[in-house]
Amino acid sequence: MSTGSGTRVYVLGDNWLPGVGGLENHTAALTDRLSATVPVEILTSESNTEDHGNPAVPVRRFPVVGDAGYYEGVREHLLAAREQGPFVLHVMGFSYFWPEAQARLVQEVAHRTGCPVVLKVPTSGHALRYLTAEFRAARASVSAFVCLNSGVYREIRDGGVPAHRIVALPNGVDTRRFRVTDRAARAAARARHGVGPDETVALFVGRLTSQKRVDLLVDAVSAANAEGLRLLLVGPSDATYGPAFDTRGLPAGVTWLGATKSPERHYALADVYVSTSLAEGMPNSGLEAMASGLPLLVSDIPGHRELVHAGRNGWLVPPAVADFATALAQLPARERLEVMGEESRRRAETEFSLVSVTDRYLQLYRHVLAAASDGAGPAGIRTGRRDGEA
Repeated sequence: MSTGSGTRVYVLGDNWLPGVGGLENHTAALTDRLSATVPVEILTSESNTEDHGNPAVPVRRFPVVGDAGYYEGVREHLLAAREQGPFVLHVMGFSYFWPEAQARLVQEVAHRTGCPVVLKVPTSGHALRYLTAEFRAARASVSAFVCLNSGVYREIRDGGVPAHRIVALPNGVDTRRFRVTDRAARAAARARHGVGPDETVALFVGRLTSQKRVDLLVDAVSAANAEGLRLLLVGPSDATYGPAFDTRGLPAGVTWLGATKSPERHYALADVYVSTSLAEGMPNSGLEAMASGLPLLVSDIPGHRELVHAGRNGWLVPPAVADFATALAQLPARERLEVMGEESRRRAETEFSLVSVTDRYLQLYRHVLAAASDGAGPAGIRTGRRDGEA
């Protein structure tokens, strides 16, 4: 990594492309944007094989060695990097496989290099182990915990982390890539997929897993029995859902289109974005749908609540078949859906654009670096938002 005289950022994550989920996708988009301003390097395990796609963002992989995971290699790399000047270590989520090794790394990097550690908490529940006495030393070594929604914020705060070390900072969406499709292009896209002009298309984009409860969504569409309603599912399946769908088949009006690297073309088909997920930090697909000008009909959980102003750009519904079936059956006319979609687009541009989110990360990095250089350790962080608001 080139050094320069300003901010340097190392981004640490157990998983990287192609082992992709929402966290990795957003990290790729964020680091791509960051690299235009500061040097960035991805640190990950050797089991991941795909490059970032941007030569300005190198990906360095380390071998996995027993219970230490790949963190021993990361530790040596960062200790050597300190000789070139201060940096920020940005940890993207808690390690599922090697939590103790990750905690030791965080503590050692903070204390031996004097460099700040920023730790992103992806969703509720992920921080619970880190808030135990076992991880007290590592927790105290983190300069800033980044929380995606108000539920995560409260979880961290109630776990004893001082408010001045908690940052409410959402995921961002590329509002140039994801944008409203004009009527002619939209009609052509729908025609290519056999969607009639009077049909209402509900779209889900994401991994088909038990957490996302896509089976609930499929059953709700069947129970709604609404004329002209179609459900499109876009995304890869885990080992359970794919075979189950193949075995039992999908009901009429439901189509699984499989995985895609170009989700924007599917948002152009839809009238409303739907999700029955049981847990989210801040779903990239929900943000993409908003930027594409779609209203959201989603489960009433933290993460979704940050995206939906009920009745203005969507609806929050309990994640149950009967509730979703009723909501689907009562969707308003297309004209009303389009008005709500305009509000989604406005919020995507003003609150969740990748440009503004990247700028806020840069401000955070510079703040924690300045605090570390002053010898103050973790210091007060201005998020521009009220406590608990993501």
